[in-house]
Amino acid sequence: MIKGFDKGVVGMAVGETRMLKLPPEEAYGVRRDDMMITVKPSQMPKNYTPTLGDKLMMGPHTVTVAKINEDGSVVLDANHFLAGQELNFEVTLVEIL
Repeated sequence: MIKGFDKGVVGMAVGETRMLKLPPEEAYGVRRDDMMITVKPSQMPKNYTPTLGDKLMMGPHTVTVAKINEDGSVVLDANHFLAGQELNFEVTLVEIL
């Protein structure tokens, strides 16, 4: 569950609808420069030609090709794709278990 989501639904009655806005700090976090990783060409998969926007798996994490440098190195963005964004939800409480 998104860490800030629960406080928006606490106290709701069955059938009630609320608009919830979560700032980045309560959702997927703010974008972090330390999550930008430069990788040498020799560290990239063999026979792979990177293209901006490509999604790659780095262990259990998805990273995005953010920049391709003149020397062939690639900058990978390991931030979640929703990091830095405010999330907006319309929530209707259907049932309390």
